[in-house]
Amino acid sequence: MKNCLQITSLLLLVWLVGIHSGYSQPVNLTCGSASTSQAPAKDLTRMRLASTVDDSAVYTIPIMFIVFHLGEPVGTGSNFSDSTLYRQVDELNKAYRGGSQTYPSPNTRIKFVLASKTPDCQSTAILRADASQVPYYAERGLILFSSIQPIDDFSSRIPTIYKTVNAMDGVIPIYIYHKVEGLYGFATAGGSVVMSGEAIKYQDVNWPFYVLAHEIGHVLNLKHTFEGGDATNCPPNNNPEMDGDGVADTDPHKQNEPNSCGTDPVADINSCTGRPFGRIGLNMMSYGCRRNQFTPGQITRMRTFLRDNLPLLVHSIFTQPINPQELVNPTACKPVLNQPSSNQSLGGINKVEFANLSKTSGSFPNAIFYDYSCIYSAQVTSGQTYPLTITGYGTFGRAYIDYNGDGVFNEETELVMNFQSSDASNQFTATQSITIPATAQLNQRLRLRVMFDLGSTPPTACRLPGDAVKGSGEVEDYGLMIVAPTCQTIQAGLWSDPSIWSCGHVPTLSEVVHLYHTVTIPEAFHAYAKHVSYHVSAPMKIENQATLRLGN
Repeated sequence: MKNCLQITSLLLLVWLVGIHSGYSQPVNLTCGSASTSQAPAKDLTRMRLASTVDDSAVYTIPIMFIVFHLGEPVGTGSNFSDSTLYRQVDELNKAYRGGSQTYPSPNTRIKFVLASKTPDCQSTAILRADASQVPYYAERGLILFSSIQPIDDFSSRIPTIYKTVNAMDGVIPIYIYHKVEGLYGFATAGGSVVMSGEAIKYQDVNWPFYVLAHEIGHVLNLKHTFEGGDATNCPPNNNPEMDGDGVADTDPHKQNEPNSCGTDPVADINSCTGRPFGRIGLNMMSYGCRRNQFTPGQITRMRTFLRDNLPLLVHSIFTQPINPQELVNPTACKPVLNQPSSNQSLGGINKVEFANLSKTSGSFPNAIFYDYSCIYSAQVTSGQTYPLTITGYGTFGRAYIDYNGDGVFNEETELVMNFQSSDASNQFTATQSITIPATAQLNQRLRLRVMFDLGSTPPTACRLPGDAVKGSGEVEDYGLMIVAPTCQTIQAGLWSDPSIWSCGHVPTLSEVVHLYHTVTIPEAFHAYAKHVSYHVSAPMKIENQATLRLGN
């Protein structure tokens, strides 16, 4: 969705976070992550999956790297080599596995792997983009809160879908800029990570790789151990499980204390507690120089957040290899605009629900087309009817299904939803019942296209006329798998008897039949099925002059 009141971009997470001032001391790498992380809202898909997450399991979390370099060859300068990035993953796993002299904390039972596929169904988890022509990037790097370096100058160099995907969708993107002005990194709970290439260069020859481990901690909902305090004031701690960082076994302390650079101040007195600092200066979420450990309370907080808020990350499709059936034919048309997209545009999609698909969109200005077909899809059965519900802002709303899989949306036969609102300034929801035709392509992922647009002229599948003042709306593509209807036996008997079938009728040529009981096709009866499978203990008997015809 695009909404002038909610202008965000996952490539510039600073819109969502509070920035801390940077240190001049190069060893004490500084993070600019959110002071008050909020758990992201859950949609129905996430809520269903959350109930299946095993608290005792090792959670395998996929990550991917997006490197904005200065045009150098791979392995040179800001265009970090694959081996350098692999080392980041290896060190990240050591930090979260614990149990070593370098990383002495308990095992978090959280494991990180490079994603086996990208949001656009590519097989590499490292995306590289030449950002050398972005204004001031070579000299200053990523400039925060600046109009002289629009974020679109970066996002236009990568596929649009990357702007919308984060930990909530099943993968943690790590954006690497050759430097980030004033910071070494930042992240948001349930979101993405931004890292400075300077941190990677420094860590490559110095102390362990705690910057990425620290920022991933923020993605998994850990706060700084000095949360709620600053360099001169102690954090609140009246209720240790709610105040400060929300973890009871991390003592509150001031932001710059203890100073563990060059010393090990375990026995020094913490001015916030009146007790020795202990290991808090070595905590991964502090600003100490030797951050290398998590507490049991922090581990519990991360795993609980994964279970309750990030089940798509725990059950991630990004850890699975590309399945040919997932690949959708390229669309014959990417939507074009009659009016330019605008940060002030109110046209856009908030939520799409269809069968087992439930996707809540974010707010992403200056883009009109998001192709989610590789990572979000619905499965429906041929001949069945399903409600399609779309929520958003706009004057016109439409939906199409490419039933024959040719990549073209036919305005007459594949337009499945068409509605209009008299008030584009207020969010509205439209629902349409859609019956899947028996002639639709089966067992291959197709495209479902939904759109909202502004103005007085209805859109088509390939064009958003928009409004001259308010700009254009938004288009989202999803995957759709259509399967044949099934009919299975619930008891032994004659094929011609409707009471033995789960579907309540004698199977037709379009239905897949599963035999779990002994079935007899009676004499001279003509039976039909698209396909038949049977259990070894459930034979099928065919009497004299009976036939069984199978579909394609």
